[in-house]
Amino acid sequence: MLTELAEPGFMELLPILAEDDSVIDFECKRASPTAALMLGRAGEDLTGRSLRNFVEGSLGERLFEACKSAFVSGRSEVAKVQVGELSVLHRVHATHDGVSIHMTCLSAMERMAVAQQVLLLLVPTTQSRLASRVPASGSAK
Repeated sequence: MLTELAEPGFMELLPILAEDDSVIDFECKRASPTAALMLGRAGEDLTGRSLRNFVEGSLGERLFEACKSAFVSGRSEVAKVQVGELSVLHRVHATHDGVSIHMTCLSAMERMAVAQQVLLLLVPTTQSRLASRVPASGSAK
């Protein structure tokens, strides 16, 4: 399981267009827990939120420009950014209706640290699901 979580983060974004059809933002169609963590938004659901809403500052601008360039040109873009302690490589690919982003930490040590953090985020969710399936003590069988 930990090796699966060490895989790159993934997001799909749809363009938000102005009246003149220029790209003004992107809306998150879906994002993996690893992607949210790599953007400094651990445990948050990014679905339906705008890119500029959940990625701020210079990171947000660099990522927006890479997404916009990939969407407009149809070519892949790469943005290397620092998110807290992590050095993250964002590979942005144009899709038929938007862009997809694959995020990879640059060092194996960082990838394992991210995997462990994602695992810790998932454990409470798994425990609560299991608890809802176990009958309360003293209940009739």
